[in-house]
Amino acid sequence: MKGEGAVSSMSDALAYVEAHWRPGDIIFVTDDGPYINIRPYTDKPIYHLPDCAPVLGALSDRTRDALGMVMTDGANITYQRAWVFAPTSPLHPQCYMEYMDVLIANDPVYVVDNSDWLYSAVWLVEN
Repeated sequence: MKGEGAVSSMSDALAYVEAHWRPGDIIFVTDDGPYINIRPYTDKPIYHLPDCAPVLGALSDRTRDALGMVMTDGANITYQRAWVFAPTSPLHPQCYMEYMDVLIANDPVYVVDNSDWLYSAVWLVEN
């Protein structure tokens, strides 16, 4: 996921999260990309937030199931803090962009990509 203008890589972002991890933390991803990039490298709990509409190039439900991806809005999960890995690009639907406006209004704790095509960062959200 390292693109032009990227500050770092997704693995660097994951290393940052793990270095600042506390008991009660979880990871949320807002689409399939971050999940695919970090799942093989961590045993931390990762949850995929629901899609408001299909993202171009998204995985099928069958593939998500095969990967063990857990889709949840977080309401049924107990946590203190959530690390949110979230990309935005022209592939994302308008409803996703509106959904992200709330998160993006806050300063990211770790920027992964920052280009005209892809912006990806990690936010820390207190429950």
